Amino acid sequence: MVPTPEVQLKPESVTKEPESLPSVESGLAVPTSEDAVDENLYLTGRPKLKDFLRYVRHHAVNPLDDGVLTDEWENAKTLVRRIEKEEAGIADNPPIRKMGTEYEPLLIEFLKDPLVRHSFNTVPTEVAFVELDRLVVYQKHIDLTFVRQLERKLGPMPTEEQIFRTCLPYDHPNLPSNGRACGITATSSCRPRTTFAFWAPCR
Repeated sequence: MVPTPEVQLKPESVTKEPESLPSVESGLAVPTSEDAVDENLYLTGRPKLKDFLRYVRHHAVNPLDDGVLTDEWENAKTLVRRIEKEEAGIADNPPIRKMGTEYEPLLIEFLKDPLVRHSFNTVPTEVAFVELDRLVVYQKHIDLTFVRQLERKLGPMPTEEQIFRTCLPYDHPNLPSNGRACGITATSSCRPRTTFAFWAPCR
């Protein structure tokens, strides 16, 4: 990811959290007064230039000139192309390490979660360890406000159980989602952030 400088969301763009905030014990990161304004790192060079400019224009407190932002995007695009050539195939067949028996109670509870059962019930599914540096993940932006919330919640020396529960929570509340139509055959939904994990079947 080639990030731009931190982008602060305009106060009117900040989504208000529910009045009843989850407790730390629930496995969710709790916002504080320090998080009144969201901060994000936005991926440049890979999303379309017009998407990048629109995001900064609509979300940055003090957006830079389009010419400056375009130069940043072009430089990032050049870097992305170089990395694609230098690291071609790096994500192919990464080593996969099975989880030890100490994780068995956590795995049992996790696999009982209806959300997991309904999302991963078509093909055989396994939870295992893989090096992050061997993965290719496409993510347009990183929510730095949420990152700080997780840092405060986990502390400087999180346990293996804390890390597991944060990445793969199974005791999460059933939060409401907001859906809208994006066309004749497509819809999108938005739910309050609860974890940095992205669940989707992959091969």
